[in-house]
Amino acid sequence: MLNLVKVEDIYKDAGSSLHKTLKKGVGTASPYSDFQILIKVRIEVDGQKVFEHPRFDDLSEIEVGVDSAKYDMEEYQLPPVLRKVLKYSKLNEVFEIKTRRADKLIPLFPDSNGIFKPELLSSFS
Repeated sequence: MLNLVKVEDIYKDAGSSLHKTLKKGVGTASPYSDFQILIKVRIEVDGQKVFEHPRFDDLSEIEVGVDSAKYDMEEYQLPPVLRKVLKYSKLNEVFEIKTRRADKLIPLFPDSNGIFKPELLSSFS
């Protein structure tokens, strides 16, 4: 065996949204609802990359506003599926989310970083 990967059904509904941990995080703490977080994002819709932070694969150096985005978990600017996964993720964890549910990709409030745009995320097949 070369590698063991954990894949989880996020909504427990026969696989509409899957979470795969690519690199385990460190520590035991997960972000609470009043935390501010930094994330690096790559978004693909139907196999086409629609957004990617510069230096996406380099976690050794993170520069706010350049190659990452800062979010306040209380402001609900992240898509529901991402918020759900972040609630139990760890520091520096790398994960992939695949979903067929467009309703879980659209943030409840406008994204101040302009990453999660409804026009891009709701138009997949």
